[in-house]
Amino acid sequence: MDTRYKKIAEYGVIGDRCSAALVGIDGSIDWCCLPYFDSPSVFAAILDADKGGKFQICPVGRYSSEQSYEEKTNILTTLFKTPSGTASLTDFMPCFMRNGEFRSFREIHRHIDLVDGNDIEFVLKFDPRFDYAVGNTYIKSTKNGLIAHRKNKTL
Repeated sequence: MDTRYKKIAEYGVIGDRCSAALVGIDGSIDWCCLPYFDSPSVFAAILDADKGGKFQICPVGRYSSEQSYEEKTNILTTLFKTPSGTASLTDFMPCFMRNGEFRSFREIHRHIDLVDGNDIEFVLKFDPRFDYAVGNTYIKSTKNGLIAHRKNKTL
């Protein structure tokens, strides 16, 4: 069995009513199409672990993890337990109602908190692959963060 692929039960889902993302128990976003459900993929490691692309945040070294949702929300928390402490990764896609109309930012928000213990070192792998990994994706660093693009597509 190829351990690079998770069971579907090892995923939580976040969404904003326009799109959704699968977040693995290991802190990896392995599937997401943006900005809509029927858009081409940005992360598709669930289909191809080598070429599909992912956005992973997880502790370095050994850890155990579990996922749960904040009550009555689509806010997903992945709790990482390591030998040096516990940390939580919170994932969500913000959306709101304004004047009775649904609005979405079409963004994924990820936040890490140290729950207890000492410093925990994390690995961050941001590896988007546009359009089901067709063509090359380029990452550009800016003063406000990273921008991923492929030809006329930007994330």
